[in-house]
Amino acid sequence: MPTYFDGKLVQIHIPKCAGKSVRTALIAHQEKLCPSLGPEVLRFRWHESLFEVQSMFNDRWGKEKWNQAVIISTIRHPVERAISWWKYIKAIESKNYEIRKISEASRWSLGGFKDIVYKVESTIHPLITPRDFRKYENTSEWCIHEKEEEEYEKFKKLSFSEYTRRMTLWKTSGCASPSCPYHSLAPQVEWLRDINGNLPADKLNLFLVERLDQLENFLPTMPALQYINGSFENRVGRENYLEHLTAESLSTLKRLYSEDFELYNMLKQRPANYYHPLHDEKLSALSSAG
Repeated sequence: MPTYFDGKLVQIHIPKCAGKSVRTALIAHQEKLCPSLGPEVLRFRWHESLFEVQSMFNDRWGKEKWNQAVIISTIRHPVERAISWWKYIKAIESKNYEIRKISEASRWSLGGFKDIVYKVESTIHPLITPRDFRKYENTSEWCIHEKEEEEYEKFKKLSFSEYTRRMTLWKTSGCASPSCPYHSLAPQVEWLRDINGNLPADKLNLFLVERLDQLENFLPTMPALQYINGSFENRVGRENYLEHLTAESLSTLKRLYSEDFELYNMLKQRPANYYHPLHDEKLSALSSAG
C-alpha cells in the first residue's frame, strides 16, 4: 500500500494527477525525517484506491491506526486529465507496438526475444482483485487493438474527439483486456471511495494539481515538488488542452466524469489556508509510536 512514516501518512496516487512528483517528494521527506525507515514505501501497486489501501491497512495495523492516518491525494481538472491520458496512451502504444513487432520478427533469429508483459502494479484501474492479479500479471496477451496493425493504425490517427466517442471502461464495456488503449481513466472519485463506497470527506486532504503549493504548505518541510516528466509526456511548454476540445467531447466528459467536475469545482472554492500545516514533530512522533 502507498504509505509513509510507518503507515501514518497515505498517498492515494490517482493516475495522471502528478502523483509521481508527490511520491518522489514524500520518499525524500520520510528518508530525511525518519532515517530508520529509509525510502521504503509499503505498497501492492503504485496506483491503489482508497478501498484497497483501507482493506490492507486494517489487516496490517487495525482500524484504530487507520483512523489516525493522514490521507492525501491530488486532483486534476477532468478535461485536462482526459486529454493528458489520450496523449500519453497514444505515445506509449506507439512504443509498445514497435517493441512487439521487433519481438515477433526476432523470436527465432535471436533465440526468443522477450515479450513486453502486463504489470498489475502499474495498472491504471482503481480495483485489482486477487483473481485479476493471477490472470493478468506478467501476461503478454494483447487485445486486437494493440497487436493488429490495421487496428493500431486506426487508433494512432484518432483525434481526441474521435477517441472520446470510442472510449470504453474495463469490465463494463469494450475489450476484456485491462490494457486495451480504448479503456478510459476511471473517474477520480472512484479512487477515493472507502470500503463502504463513500467519499470520506473528513479523512481526505485533497489538493489541486495546479495548486500544489498548498500541499507544500500542508507539509512545510517536505522537499520542493518537481513536476516530473512522464516517459512520453513533455510538460515544458505544454499545449493548452482546450485546443483539443469540442462540444461533443466536452459533453461526453461531463457525463462520464460528472462527480469529478463537482469535486474539482468544490476544491477550487477552498481558501489557500484550508488545511493546517502538518509539522515534523507530529509526523515523527506518529512514526515512532508504531
